[in-house]
Amino acid sequence: MSRWGRVAVLLVAGSLLAGCAREGTDETDRQAETLANAISYPRQYSAEGFARAALATPLGQSEGFTLLEATDFDAAETGDRLARLVIRIHKPGTDSGWNATEPVTVCYGMDFSYYGIIGAPAEVDCPADAHAITYSPAPAWAEKAEYEKALKSLLRGLPGSLSEDQVRNRLYGAYLLEPAELVDDHSSLDPQDPRPFVEVRGADLALAIQAGKECLLAKRVRGEVTVRRPPPPVGRCVPSFE
Repeated sequence: MSRWGRVAVLLVAGSLLAGCAREGTDETDRQAETLANAISYPRQYSAEGFARAALATPLGQSEGFTLLEATDFDAAETGDRLARLVIRIHKPGTDSGWNATEPVTVCYGMDFSYYGIIGAPAEVDCPADAHAITYSPAPAWAEKAEYEKALKSLLRGLPGSLSEDQVRNRLYGAYLLEPAELVDDHSSLDPQDPRPFVEVRGADLALAIQAGKECLLAKRVRGEVTVRRPPPPVGRCVPSFE
């Protein structure tokens, strides 16, 4: 190949590389990594839990932030991928003479296990026709009518192949129970703290939540969801398919 031929090839290759330049900046990389680390603890237990935590951060509440995807995965071990978020960061740019900057719109995908972020956020193509994901505020246990309404909505939307642990995770992820309260049976909880008990039979499930002397029972049987609070005193607050 002649000298001019080699120059032409180099020019074409250079133009292709320029066309593939990344959209993100050092600042957006730092923001995505800071957010991922911030929502890794306290522990989250579902994509919704990570998403709600992300939306509560300073970046998540900023005008240029959008949550585009929140996906759950079956995690057999605590180190396995549990959830994935895709976020979008937009910076409008500035027009101030020597300090003018171009607008930036970049998306990042981030995968999480029980222990938090896996690796680091990675720049991804922004999903086409994506819509912002938002969540209604989670009702408190004491807001009985709103709490039961939110619980019914959650149970109706659960897939029919979840394990008991995964159902519990969705309760914590929806902030119907505070994530910090998810502890093992040998840990010390305040007697007034809501404790979940779950039983699964195929696509059907039964749930009991006890807080002090108060008991809430819920079930989804053949697709029909019912929620009730037996009047105290309650002997045993246990899941029931009856």
